[in-house]
Amino acid sequence: MLDTLEKRATGVRETDIQWVLTVPAIWDDAAKQFMRVAAEKAGIAREQLLIALEPEAASLYCKHLPVERLQAEGGAQGFVAFSKGSKYLVLDCGGGTVDITVHEVQVDLTLKELYKASGGAWGGTQVDEAYKQLLIKIVGAPTMIKFANVHTADHVDMYREFETKKRAITGDTKGKVTIKIPISLVEMFEEDTDEDIKDSIENTKFSGKINWVGDKCRITAEIFKGLFEAASNNIVAHVTDLLKKHEISNTNNIIMVGGFSESPILQHIIKQAFPHMRVIIPPEAGLAVLKGAVLFGHKPATISSRVAKFTYGVATTMNFNPNIHPPEKKKKYGNQIKCIDIFSKHVEKGQQLKVNEAQSENTYNPVEDEQTSMCFQVYTSTELNPAYVTDEGCEKIGEMEVAMPDTSGGRNRSVMCEMIFGGTELEVKATIKRNGQVTKAKFNFLGSPGKSSS
Repeated sequence: MLDTLEKRATGVRETDIQWVLTVPAIWDDAAKQFMRVAAEKAGIAREQLLIALEPEAASLYCKHLPVERLQAEGGAQGFVAFSKGSKYLVLDCGGGTVDITVHEVQVDLTLKELYKASGGAWGGTQVDEAYKQLLIKIVGAPTMIKFANVHTADHVDMYREFETKKRAITGDTKGKVTIKIPISLVEMFEEDTDEDIKDSIENTKFSGKINWVGDKCRITAEIFKGLFEAASNNIVAHVTDLLKKHEISNTNNIIMVGGFSESPILQHIIKQAFPHMRVIIPPEAGLAVLKGAVLFGHKPATISSRVAKFTYGVATTMNFNPNIHPPEKKKKYGNQIKCIDIFSKHVEKGQQLKVNEAQSENTYNPVEDEQTSMCFQVYTSTELNPAYVTDEGCEKIGEMEVAMPDTSGGRNRSVMCEMIFGGTELEVKATIKRNGQVTKAKFNFLGSPGKSSS
């Protein structure tokens, strides 16, 4: 892209560009960090890169869609964008994942996330996988593997043809759907098995439902629609569960975006499953994330708050109490008896997080007089109030180490740890004040073990 800009003499310099990289909202913090590192290795400067969540980007774009009827004085009619107080569920159906977020338009026209982003691997590729399994039931797995390796170009063409049919079939399609399949697959099957493909199908449950001659395969609409079942059932079940949540129970708009949302049969299934909801499919739904990412790049603060997907905290210690703490958590530091692995909570799962504001500030002290560094091990939990970082549902996501070379204060020295969750990426800061100076440490998702804190 930079080469093209230079060739066209646009005068745009590399430092003029704000890059926006979109990722699924259901990805964890480590995955987002991985993408940032990859982008930096590709040559994008850290300060010029924003990570945007795909359904959020789509939501920004959809906020401007003309969807509500205008009833102005003087009889003027038309449609306007979502008004203040409107709530809508964004169903972002991509190739690999389905991401779901629920937003409310605020008085200042920013967006507030009402429920944590959720979803799963129920995208369009799950339909492709169902098609692949259908073919395997006919020709067998060994033939399919050999076909992919020997006739790779034909293998790619086969799925490209299926992609076209996948977007063409509707909920009202009847009769049979004709799909072109490379003749090389049929020839390979018949050569390897000494069976005629037609006879082979007659001996399966697809007899009378699939007719395969040469490079044409005719499949009943019922069988073809069945390829969408696994993906669509998962999506419908998940959205149904979401709409039972108190926070979003009065949401009555579903906006479908993403490439898979352009499938007429998926649109038909969603409309049938939620007849009481208004299902909105914007023009070029597959480009909603791209267009929203541009809006996000210009005004990241349009998202005013998000919901914590997990409980976040750091591993710490406290004085051991035999009446409360289990014996296996007992550890001696000099003349002190401490309880280790305490989960010091900073943010609770489901908590509203203001963008770019420190959500919590906790102060920690070293456990030893001569300790020259303090390590903060950051954990997430699926529970609201975990007691120990070793409890079920807890997972370590990274750590950072703060240098404390001046040991003159002994255990009375302190380090303030704060977490900023409102952005699309988790930011953790540890600060030690010494001689009027502030020392900060950088959080690393792939850190190495260090000293404890209390």
